[in-house]
Amino acid sequence: MLNPGAGVVTSRGLIRYVVTEYGVAYLHGKSIRERAKALIQIAHPKFRGELWEYCERTKWLQHPRNELAGMVMQ
Repeated sequence: MLNPGAGVVTSRGLIRYVVTEYGVAYLHGKSIRERAKALIQIAHPKFRGELWEYCERTKWLQHPRNELAGMVMQ
């Protein structure tokens, strides 16, 4: 049993699903680029553009900017 407030760590390769109020991302077996894109799609709409720009700057995503247009932005 863990103590209250104890941290639990796992590697990113073991994560299969991430759930937010904006959707579910299935990450198992995906590349870093695919994971980043899936997580941006379920992020709060106000942060999606900023997340996409960060991923472009760090070379995690090198896709045309018009892919972002397909995501719901608010």
